Formats: sequence, C-alpha cells, structure tokens
Amino acid sequence: MGSAVATLLVLGATAYAGIARPTASAAKDVCDRRPDLTKCADAARPTATPTGSASATASPTSTPMPTAGSLLPTGSPTASPTGTAIGSSPGASPAPSPAPTGVPVPAGIAADCSTDVTAALLSWFRSVPNGTTLLFGAGRCYRIEGTLEIRGRTGLVFDGNGSTFRSTTAPADQRAVWRAIDSTGLVFRNMTITGSYASGGTFTASLQHAHGIDLRGTSAQVSAVSISDVAGDCVYFGLGYSAAIRSSGAVTGSTCRRTGRNGIAVSAGDDIRITGNRLDAIGLNATDIEPNQGAGWGSRRVVVDSNTIGRYKLYAYALVLNAPLSEQSFTGNRIQGQGLRIGLVDPGRTSYRAAGVTISGNVSDTAQWAPAVEATSIDGLTIASNAVPMSGGTMATVTDSCRVSVSGNSYPGGTAQVAVSSPSC
Repeated sequence: MGSAVATLLVLGATAYAGIARPTASAAKDVCDRRPDLTKCADAARPTATPTGSASATASPTSTPMPTAGSLLPTGSPTASPTGTAIGSSPGASPAPSPAPTGVPVPAGIAADCSTDVTAALLSWFRSVPNGTTLLFGAGRCYRIEGTLEIRGRTGLVFDGNGSTFRSTTAPADQRAVWRAIDSTGLVFRNMTITGSYASGGTFTASLQHAHGIDLRGTSAQVSAVSISDVAGDCVYFGLGYSAAIRSSGAVTGSTCRRTGRNGIAVSAGDDIRITGNRLDAIGLNATDIEPNQGAGWGSRRVVVDSNTIGRYKLYAYALVLNAPLSEQSFTGNRIQGQGLRIGLVDPGRTSYRAAGVTISGNVSDTAQWAPAVEATSIDGLTIASNAVPMSGGTMATVTDSCRVSVSGNSYPGGTAQVAVSSPSC
C-alpha cells in the first residue's frame, strides 16, 4: 500500500482525503521495497542469502489469539467431496483423492508447534533444487517466529498438505510469515497461516508490513490458503529488489480474516487474478490496488472477481492513483453484512490517471451511505449492472474523467444513479 492510512473518517464523500497520514511517506515507500534495511526493522530483520534467509529475532512477549466470531468459516478453505462421482452408481463412494507427492519435510523438524522451526525449514528450502515440490506433514503445525524467506528461486511448490504455520509471539513490523523476493513460478497451496495479531479488523500503522505472504518482484500462485490474524495484508504483491520487477500471479479459493491493514494488496503488480476468495474483518481495504510513488510502482491487468467480502473499514475495493494504473476490474463480487463502498481516488492530488476501469455485476445485501462509488481521474470507466442498496443519495459520483459509462445499476433507497462533474474529455 503506497500511503499508510491511520484514522478513518466515517463521513464525507472522499474518505481518503479525511484520513491522517504519516509524514514520513518516503521512508515508508523504502520500507515497502526493502524491509531488510536497518531503519525498517522494528524488532526483526530478514537476513539475505542466495536462496533463503535466516529467521528474524522475535519478540518474547506472547499475544493471545482472538476468540471473537467471524462471518466467514474458520476451517480450511478446501473440503472433501461428498457427492456422487460422475459415471458411478448412486450408492458408490467417491474415488479417493490421490495422495500428494513431493519431497517430504525432514522427520527431525518439529511438526507440533512446540518450538520455532523457522531456521530448520529455511535450511531444508536451501537444500532442494529449483522445480521441487516441498511436502509438509499432513495436518501438522509448524511454529514460525521469524520469516520463511525465499530469494531468487524458481518453480518451488510449497504444499502445506493441510498444515498450519503459526506465530505465537507478538507481531513485529516487517516480520511476514512467508516472503518471496525476485523469484518466479512459486506456488503456495493447501495451508493455513495464523499470525498473532490480536486486534484483527483494526489498523496499526507501526505493524502494517507484517504480511501473511509478502511477494516482492515474484510470480506466485496462492490457492486454498487460509490466512488470519496478521497485522499487515493477507497477501501483498510488491516490487522486486534486484531490478524494478513487479510481482504477478493469483490468489484463488482462499480465505483472509482479521487483518490489521488490507486483505489482498497490489503495490507493484501486473497480470494478477484475485478470484473466489472470502475476506472478513479487514483493517482497511478488502482489496487494495495502491502503488507507492516512484519508478516501477503501479499495476496493469488486475482482476478482482467473484469474491465474498464481509466486514472492512474503508473500501471493499480501492484504486489509488499514486502511479500508472490500467486495465483494472472489480466484477461479480458479493458483499455481505456491510454496504458496498468503492474508491477510485487520488488523495495525493497526483497527475496520474487510471485507464480502463470496470466495476460491474457486484451485489451487496446492506444499505450504503452515499456515494457507494466515488471515482476521479479515470479514462475509460464502466459502472454497470451492480445491485447496491442505498440509505439515500447518489449511488456513484464521477469527477475529472473521460469516456464514462454508467448504466443498468440497481440502487434501491437511493435518489440517483450517478452524478458526473468536471468531465475531462
């Protein structure tokens, strides 16, 4: 996220403009790119090696896990089949799924969360060649009090096999659970990541970089992963270290609950799909496309589609014009228990304009105060076929934009579909 946000202003059409921001934004941008710099390390700092990193030193203070309920299920995002297999008789049991294959985790690594195994797992990662599937124990628990950092690797598949990666000591800024730097073709699947952030759904600026999966200049697929209780984002797509390389990939079929900052965030990323996920109790934005300012930051071709979104603080979908943004879409998403709020905004009054933004087919079940959608400085904006209950006022406001199409939206309780001002064509 390019500009940290500290205090939500509940009223006002342009929410970002009413939020207090840290003054040291340049330092924050540096920390987003290089969390291993001394000035970015709060209590821990990853140590770089050619293919991995040593664990960070953790705070000895234990933080209790939250016990509050959630809109979303607390179990694994995957489930065993219960129907009848195609081609079988009605009474037949479904064929069992094949056992996962790969290089098994060494037997000597504790798998009951009794001790920190960060260093031991990093040593295992370094021992395998690129293109390896690393297979964890079925349904086991690995205690992570540092950061599992992968650097400069290709084609590694981390198959959690239903295991949990859990942190129990107090969170520290920049201490992500997983981090991948300048790597390609990674896969994270079939795992649960549980942090120790006890204030899920509330933003804490001093801990906002403690992500679940932190991708820097890396292409990765995240699927069937449940992430909760992290002080930063569940998944973050950012800029690489060795060159101005953006991240890419997908987050699919996963859950994200009780974060301190965003659900899924893109600061520097191209060709990213965020689909079929469930998000709830998010500290700021459920999905956040928010680059930092400077060379390399920005995004193209990011699709946010068919997700289920519960509670969030600011926006279900945010697009922040700090750098070039193009071909962005928020489509077919369902918002439950809260109104739909979308912000395509320029709080820093930059000269950037977004190109090609589509908001369509989204549905919410709760009335939203006006405007549900606020958009500025967009060239090529479509807002169509959304169902947005309103508590009054205009559903969408559009300013300083060109080639705008707003049609076919349902806004029961509202007074108008759109108000357009200062067109820029």
